[in-house]
Amino acid sequence: MDSEFQNYPWQYWKPHRIFLDQHTDTPNHIMFDWIPNEYKHSFMAIIGESMVNHAFLSEKTVVPLMYNKPFLINGAKNNHRVLKRLGFELYDEIFDYSFDTEDDVENRVQGIIENIIKLDEQLKTNGHKKVHDKIRDKLLFNKRRAHEICVDPNHFPNIINDFFTKPI
Repeated sequence: MDSEFQNYPWQYWKPHRIFLDQHTDTPNHIMFDWIPNEYKHSFMAIIGESMVNHAFLSEKTVVPLMYNKPFLINGAKNNHRVLKRLGFELYDEIFDYSFDTEDDVENRVQGIIENIIKLDEQLKTNGHKKVHDKIRDKLLFNKRRAHEICVDPNHFPNIINDFFTKPI
């Protein structure tokens, strides 16, 4: 486990490395260029962004966008609002994003947990296909939007252009 987290008082997890769908448990040989089967077969993703004090979207957010997978971001306040400013649609049919405006990171995490519990109930009651069908058009729209941004610089939102052109 990374040394910086060894002394963190984990509440629900015993720190240890987890290797998903890898050919070896040796960290030096992890293959980062493929998506584990566990991810492919899950209904949704939880994005663990590195920064909790500044809304920032990374490659971790692009993966579920490109895989047509709904997701929630565990990161800074207003991360989901940033997605909307970039032209993406949120999955309001299955998630309550009110946690995104919470100042306290633990309250944001609690909001994500509550969303997962509610989603699990929806999936058990209605089935995966019916829940997926509710957000299908948004999944496809978001994938196209991510592709536009990644491939065509003319579609870069101002927020991205500003990031690369204006001094910090």
